[in-house]
Amino acid sequence: MATVQGSLLLVYALIAIIALVVLIARFKMNPFITLMMVSVALALAVGMPATSILKSFETGVGGTLGHIAIVVGLGTMLGKMMAESGGAERIARTHDRHVRAEERALGDDVYRVPRRLAGIL
Repeated sequence: MATVQGSLLLVYALIAIIALVVLIARFKMNPFITLMMVSVALALAVGMPATSILKSFETGVGGTLGHIAIVVGLGTMLGKMMAESGGAERIARTHDRHVRAEERALGDDVYRVPRRLAGIL
């Protein structure tokens, strides 16, 4: 199959974007799995050689996740240090002193959920 170029390539890309939105929003598919499936389908549809699809996907995803992994890793370490040192609890208690009772009453669940997730309550 010949490779697709020009405006037809844009049409295929638009179809892929619509497919992503529909599969994720309407059919509640996992976004990461859906992105992988639609990416491979688009590559095949535009005539990309099957041998280069995996390499291109690996390069693109690897580059993106490599940068994100550093941020997530450092954030996880910081959160763990704050939880074990008592810093997270100190922040929550300081917040409690500064938040008015009326604001707490507006959304009890909104107020308590982050603290439950942090293991404070």
